[in-house]
Amino acid sequence: MHTPKALDEKKARFEDLMDFPAVTLMRVVGAPGDLMLLEALAVATAGGLRAAVLKGSRPSAQGNYIAHHIEVEVGDAEALRALYAALKAVPGVRIVL
Repeated sequence: MHTPKALDEKKARFEDLMDFPAVTLMRVVGAPGDLMLLEALAVATAGGLRAAVLKGSRPSAQGNYIAHHIEVEVGDAEALRALYAALKAVPGVRIVL
């Protein structure tokens, strides 16, 4: 379990690794279907500095899940964290990487 001090240090290291504004590629994994993709793109566009771009999609071997690769530009680390949280809240999304 992380202490508040350890979490603050982890956040500081994360912010030191990226220059903002930054373009980043996010993988949104969830149930196959157009609705989840459309909602994820809308959320990513709303949370970014410009329109999110779908760079590609890849289904799982058995077809139970699909991974969408979405490119988004964010202005700062807080915006990136908020975007991860917003994407995780989209119905049908299992994980955001």
